[in-house]
Amino acid sequence: MKTWKKVSALVVLLVSMLLASVFVSAASLNLQSVMDLESVKVDGTTLSSTMLTKVDLERGNTFDVRIQMNSGDYDLKDVELSVFISGYEYNDVKSISDSTSTFDMDMNTTYVKRLSLTLPDNVEEDEYKLRLMVTDRDSGYFMQDFLLKIDVPRKDMKINDVVFNPEYDIKAGRSLLTLVRVENTGQKDQEGVKVSVSIPELKVSASDYIDEVESDEEVTSEALYMKLPTCAKAGTYNVDVVVTYDSSYRTVKKTVPLTVVADDACDLTSGSNTGSNTAAPEKTIITVGPTSQKVAAGNGAVFPVTLTNAGKTAKTYTLSVEGVSSWANLKVTPSNVVLVNGGESKTAYVTVTPDATTSAGDMAFVITVKSGEDVLQQIAASVSVSGAAAPAKAAESQGWDKVKKGLEIGLVVLVVLLVILGLIIAFNKMKNDEDEEESGDAGQTYY
Repeated sequence: MKTWKKVSALVVLLVSMLLASVFVSAASLNLQSVMDLESVKVDGTTLSSTMLTKVDLERGNTFDVRIQMNSGDYDLKDVELSVFISGYEYNDVKSISDSTSTFDMDMNTTYVKRLSLTLPDNVEEDEYKLRLMVTDRDSGYFMQDFLLKIDVPRKDMKINDVVFNPEYDIKAGRSLLTLVRVENTGQKDQEGVKVSVSIPELKVSASDYIDEVESDEEVTSEALYMKLPTCAKAGTYNVDVVVTYDSSYRTVKKTVPLTVVADDACDLTSGSNTGSNTAAPEKTIITVGPTSQKVAAGNGAVFPVTLTNAGKTAKTYTLSVEGVSSWANLKVTPSNVVLVNGGESKTAYVTVTPDATTSAGDMAFVITVKSGEDVLQQIAASVSVSGAAAPAKAAESQGWDKVKKGLEIGLVVLVVLLVILGLIIAFNKMKNDEDEEESGDAGQTYY
């Protein structure tokens, strides 16, 4: 019986030792000695931890990383695999890294994991290390470095920013100003870079050229103007920004949203998604100055009439005046026929000049505005004639006659004075000549 107990105790001890050797605590592991990294490939190229691998990794691109590994004779729990590149200036903002979620590894089993890394456009051309790390909850980590060479594309452009003015939203019918900031992220300088902006739904566009953009240089385009349709439907539109370079063989595109607000001057009904609505009958806004004026007979009273075409197409307006032919002269400037383009305003001036014989009092007349055969508005106006212009003209005429007569008399007196003055000057000159001759004779000596 005692022998059986001893044998049982020995078996239990051996089993315990066997289990302890098989189920090794993770805390006692160092993954650096456990992990077998079978291969690491970047875009299909196998990397070496001891020599520089010349892989064509260009800035601005995303590349795949394939890792094949084995945990040997150990089962591992909650394993994480990470890859990253150090030395990038803006890693604190957006790092060049990727990692897997946690997973378990069975002993003597090969696992393949695929990750991806994106190289920013502004990472410097240089040699870097791709760092691979395997960790779990509490074991020592596994780390392996691989040498890489990051190159710069020979020809590459980037749209860094698009600035609108107005910045947030724009009313239909207004002009949109656009500035485009581009960067040459390639090795070669670019000349004749074309910058274009367009809103396809509204069928508007604008373009300009940048003479030269040197490598690693940023340049802002000139202001590009686009006039939006007056009755464009309110909503958000895509603005396409396209930069064409390398002798027009390469392009880069960026799409930016723009919010358009409906124009109050355009009465819109719900329409299709074509970017413009079906407008109600196009409006004409007529604005008139004072409709009653006081003038003296013979003087003119001016009545301005402003015509605003709130539609999209040009309109022709005709102005006519009734009730003035018997007592006044009429003039419409620049013309009684006015052509107004869509969204514009023009002013016609109706001048009514009462005749000099017009009796004092209020004189009424009517200004009619028509578009084609349609009467848009009839404006009742009046002129209050004071009748003071004729006496004033007579007094003015008499005063001028007196002034004219006085000027004539003055002119005659002036001519007489000039004649007398000329005679005096002539006599004095003759006298001086005679005196000189006598003086010359007295000084002569005869031999």
